Amino acid sequence: MKDCEEFINDVLAGRQENRSDLGRLLDKCMSQFSKDDMELLENQVASNFEDAVMVSSLSKLQKHQLKMSENLN
Repeated sequence: MKDCEEFINDVLAGRQENRSDLGRLLDKCMSQFSKDDMELLENQVASNFEDAVMVSSLSKLQKHQLKMSENLN
């Protein structure tokens, strides 16, 4: 979502070349959602990302703990 917003702002500011095909695709995609839907979607994406980072961190922590246990034994 943030990438789309940055792209749109860059096109409007003249920092990025206008791409009609991409603009139409974004318009078609985004017009399906209300503002409340978009906020809910952004919150879900952020929440799922945080969950994925937590699982990754816990996995790495467990690997390190196993290595330390092996070294101690």
